[in-house]
Amino acid sequence: GGVKIKSAGMLLAKKSYMDGNKITALKLSDANGKNVHKVESTSLYNDSAKADGSGFYYFATNINGISRKNWDKNFYAISYITYDDGGELKTVYGAGYTVAVNVLAEGL
Repeated sequence: GGVKIKSAGMLLAKKSYMDGNKITALKLSDANGKNVHKVESTSLYNDSAKADGSGFYYFATNINGISRKNWDKNFYAISYITYDDGGELKTVYGAGYTVAVNVLAEGL
C-alpha cells in the first residue's frame, strides 16, 4: 500500500511553439521529443518526507542541447511528479514558468 513516486522531471517547449498552437500548459501526453521535451530527473531527494505525508521531496533536472542561437528565446517549463497511489498512476504538475536561457544565466 501507500504512495510510491515513479518519476519526476520537467516538460520543456519553446514559448513560440506554445503560442503558435494556442497551448497554455503542458502535460506528459504532449511530450513528443520534437516540440515538447520530457526531461526526467535521475535523483529524488528526501527532505524530511515521512510516511504520514508530512515533509517533502525535491528533484533536479539537467537541460542539455539548447543551442546558443536559442539562448535568447523564451522557453516554457513545468515540473511534474508521477506516483502510484495503490495501483493507480497519477501525475501532478507544478506551476509553469517562462524564461530565456540567457536570463537564467545572468542569475548565476
